[in-house]
Amino acid sequence: MIAYSLSKNKARVNTVSIHFLIALFYINSFLLFMRALVAVSSAPLLKTLTPVPLQTITFTVPFIMTFVCTFCFILMINKRMGKEIDEAREHFEHIFSLSPDAH
Repeated sequence: MIAYSLSKNKARVNTVSIHFLIALFYINSFLLFMRALVAVSSAPLLKTLTPVPLQTITFTVPFIMTFVCTFCFILMINKRMGKEIDEAREHFEHIFSLSPDAH
């Protein structure tokens, strides 16, 4: 749902970060879907508890994804705040340039 909402509400400033996050969330959802299929298709419970590569990936990917997503969100917020600061600076420069007492 996060990937879908990010793709619906794209900001022009953060397109690279947004596309990267969308790809990360889709990859994570695919891995979790594959994990669910393996869990449903494997019959005995003891076999589920034995370490296999898919389980290792399932537990390590969320840790890596948490750090990467946090970094991307920080970049997106930083770009948005920079844009807002530039807009505010331009707004106040315009106000002071139109003021008759500024000269």
